[in-house]
Amino acid sequence: MIVRICAELLRPIDALERESIAGQTDREVTLNWFGTIVAVRFDDAAAAEIYRRRYQAFAGSGPPKLSARVYAEANGNYCFTTDLGRSYRWTHGPLTPRSIAFLADIVVRRIYFSEIATFASFHAATIAVDGVAAAIVASSRGGKTTTAIACARRKMPVYSDERCVVIDGFAQPFPRSLSIRREALHLLALDSVVDDGGIGSRLRARRFQPWTCAGFEEVFGTPSLPPAAPLAAIFFIDGYARTPSVRPLSNTSALPKLIAAPLRSQERGIDSVALGMSLLRQSTAFSLTLGSPDETALAIRAAVRTSTAQCQAC
Repeated sequence: MIVRICAELLRPIDALERESIAGQTDREVTLNWFGTIVAVRFDDAAAAEIYRRRYQAFAGSGPPKLSARVYAEANGNYCFTTDLGRSYRWTHGPLTPRSIAFLADIVVRRIYFSEIATFASFHAATIAVDGVAAAIVASSRGGKTTTAIACARRKMPVYSDERCVVIDGFAQPFPRSLSIRREALHLLALDSVVDDGGIGSRLRARRFQPWTCAGFEEVFGTPSLPPAAPLAAIFFIDGYARTPSVRPLSNTSALPKLIAAPLRSQERGIDSVALGMSLLRQSTAFSLTLGSPDETALAIRAAVRTSTAQCQAC
């Protein structure tokens, strides 16, 4: 039976058990996330290199505030341990280097954004539209990356295809390298966008196989990122159709979707709910049905412009 590699299959390791396990890790990747040094040590050189390439825009140095170790036990199970006590074990068979890096990424990001970061973030692609920011929320394989790239071809630059990071109401760049699936490359190649900064030609050159760990400059052709901007809209992808559609979504309906994105912060319980509602009050929530990538990008831009104009008129 083929086991799908996902975070839900990681088993927590309790503190007492963690003291009894050990493993050699001699490949370190050191990152700087918003001024916090994060160090991740691997026993697998290939997994460490994949992780380094994924966060090539975040290279850092210095004493870490968060340290993690990723290594195989004698029985072949993989452990993902951290110095903050949150640790996990994979017990569902062998892992490839890419799967090791994938699970390490999930564990380290979850702990950083839940326990160290002093700001809110949620799982979403984030783009800039005429001086404001818009988030695009969906599950993995739900169309976030494809839609974000399509927006970039229409002069809506990308902050991230992974997390919407919000500090004092402003969306911030989080340029983790993109992993563009072959199906996404095919869909994007079907659209011809004039003056797209060469994005289309770069995508078509890669269309025969997935483009993994693609740096922002490789895809978008520029090393610059959009400046921090107010988060003005949040789009929740709810499916596909022949043509895209955008419908306003009440905060009451949007809140559980945002919490489940998931929304990460140091807030817990009712305080986390209040944080989610605060993000929704500063923005406009929409339900988004995807059409072709380019038509969807145009629909997003039109919705943000209309919503921004209405807010300015209030």
